[in-house]
Amino acid sequence: MSETRAHGRPEEEIISDRTPLRVFLYSLRKAHREFTGDANLVQERFARVVTRGDAREYIVELLPRLLEEWHKRSRR
Repeated sequence: MSETRAHGRPEEEIISDRTPLRVFLYSLRKAHREFTGDANLVQERFARVVTRGDAREYIVELLPRLLEEWHKRSRR
């Protein structure tokens, strides 16, 4: 694999473009754009997702908001 590790800690492992995690993050970014409507804000936040630790933070930050939005829309 071409992923590199800094200090041998998994959360500092760089996410390569060809991993399932990266694909999942792109899907999250798309959903994030849809519910915020601010592509620039979303891109600025997404650009900071480089390592597995960054990805974890992004997922933890977004999933509750996405689920809330999904519940709102499903009740309509």
